[in-house]
Amino acid sequence: MTEQWPDWVTAGKETKNLFEWLEYGEVGIRLFSGRLFIKVLIGNCVLIYTEDTFQMERTERFHASRLCGIYRKTDYTLYEACPALYQAVGIPEEFYFPDKSEIQKELEEKVTIRGRERMKQEWDQLVLKSGFTREQLIPAIDREQIRMTAKRYFQMGKRATHILYLPRFSFAAIQREMPDEIFLQYLEDEAAAVELVTEIWLLKALADISRKRIFYGCVREEMTEMEKSGYARAKSGNGSFYTQDAEKKSA
Repeated sequence: MTEQWPDWVTAGKETKNLFEWLEYGEVGIRLFSGRLFIKVLIGNCVLIYTEDTFQMERTERFHASRLCGIYRKTDYTLYEACPALYQAVGIPEEFYFPDKSEIQKELEEKVTIRGRERMKQEWDQLVLKSGFTREQLIPAIDREQIRMTAKRYFQMGKRATHILYLPRFSFAAIQREMPDEIFLQYLEDEAAAVELVTEIWLLKALADISRKRIFYGCVREEMTEMEKSGYARAKSGNGSFYTQDAEKKSA
């Protein structure tokens, strides 16, 4: 069993005791270095709470508890480990554990990939399911704006074949922060969390994605026609140019 433990379990003065308490301890309360810790089991994850650093009244320990770590039983990994946990069990400072912001970036990337797959395979079904009207899905086409955009891309050394709109997911794109429930679900069942967030994103943002797809499709067609007419004489850039939501300002 010992050879399966991660390094942090054997690295500190009380890290092995912490591990055994999280894995096997039946009692939900434990003192480490005189500091109170409380564990709450949710699926395969254990939420670790401790008393507030500034809480001086020991009789009010339960009323001043806050999250100081999350332990995943499936791979013995710690997340969101706070300084209080490091200090109480003696975890060396060189050990680093992922936090919620890193998990959010990881989830956003996987939702982006999954969302693009679904848009490619299920676009018509998604449009019907979203409930958006034709007017919401189709942009007001301004030929002059499209032509000016095409010219700007030519000036950047791009050609029609380089223009492809690739939507990118972020929680900011749907105007919300990543909920703790999604964070825990991702730690518990990554695939289910990715599917859930992908569904939320597509049904909420499909109208905006549709308008941009059409707009950049028009820009691509305009650039193709301009190339045929001899407008673009200069050599284009080497790589493909992808328009993404995260890069709108630089376009």
